[in-house]
Amino acid sequence: MKTRLLSTLAVASAVGIAQSASIYVFATGNNAHDLQVVNTLNAAGHSATLGQGVASFINLSVISQYDSVYLQANYNYGFNWTAVQQQAMVDYVNFGGGLVTAEWVLWMTGASGFFQTMKSVFPAQETASWSTPATMVYVQATADAKMNAGVAGSFTCPISSIAGGTTHVPSVKAGATMFYSWNGIPAVAGWTKGNGRVVNFNTVNGVAQLTDVNFSRLLANSFDWATSNPPTGPGVTGKLVFAQNIGANPTTASFAYFDSVNGIGAGRVIGTIAANGDFTIPGPNVPGSYKLYVRSGHWLRKRVNVVTATSTTPNIGTITLANGDCNGDNVIDLSDYTIVVTAFNGILGSGTYDARADLNTDNVVDLTDYTIVVSGFNAVGD
Repeated sequence: MKTRLLSTLAVASAVGIAQSASIYVFATGNNAHDLQVVNTLNAAGHSATLGQGVASFINLSVISQYDSVYLQANYNYGFNWTAVQQQAMVDYVNFGGGLVTAEWVLWMTGASGFFQTMKSVFPAQETASWSTPATMVYVQATADAKMNAGVAGSFTCPISSIAGGTTHVPSVKAGATMFYSWNGIPAVAGWTKGNGRVVNFNTVNGVAQLTDVNFSRLLANSFDWATSNPPTGPGVTGKLVFAQNIGANPTTASFAYFDSVNGIGAGRVIGTIAANGDFTIPGPNVPGSYKLYVRSGHWLRKRVNVVTATSTTPNIGTITLANGDCNGDNVIDLSDYTIVVTAFNGILGSGTYDARADLNTDNVVDLTDYTIVVSGFNAVGD
């Protein structure tokens, strides 16, 4: 177990980035550290939200409504996500989400055998080797307009220690890119997986690092790079029906395009949904035939076919999303049944109420929610 001391909280300054990303930051439980992360990303022009504790990732669907996720396992030695939790993150990446990780994730993968399902999307090779250098010299290894923007080609940065400071990543995997190196080994690595992108840092990215102007910009840039595949083609319109919902509909949904012929990802966007379910989203950059996957909240993912052209705006009609996926793993099964039964008779504001189980959004978990799960039992999303 490591013991780490944090320096005084300070908000890093950063120049503007190419695009603003909505970022879901898993909380470490160390308030000073978490606040520094959120402030740093927001100061750079992103929109960062501090979410669930990293060791208590129970609402799997919430991440689908963000452009990118920041997974930092700092201060949480010994926990491990279940295969279901890890697969939710893999699916998130494959369907167009951006994922950025800090050092403890790679170290726990290599040293403790954790994250074995999720490591398939990591561009850096895991290892158990680590150290706590006082500083690191980052050297640009690969030119990239987004990753390098506003960052010196070489810079020295103080390294925070949270029971260690850096993992000695031996190499990047085939197809991955080493963006920055330290002593010749990967310090920042990234690649494209499915429709999404992943960046691994070999450091804990603590407060001392985030007060460094070059490093804070580099971290912000990593989210810009990880979310740099939005579709910008002619619009696609339609209507979403959230089955068995009597409350307010979700205001956003995740839309991910894949080429119908070769299956290659063609971009993802978080679309705004009107109160009546109507939406208009950008289409793929290249006209053609695509499979469009739609996901929101506790409704199962749905696939529809769409053909786009150079100037027209196709209307793909009504898409009905099936209800009942309480935990967001894209299947309605015993886990969802248990969530509803455990929260049964819970009313909003009471100790037993669980929003995940309130499937019709009427602020109470009752027979209606139970019936939704039972009637949809064993259903699997696209």
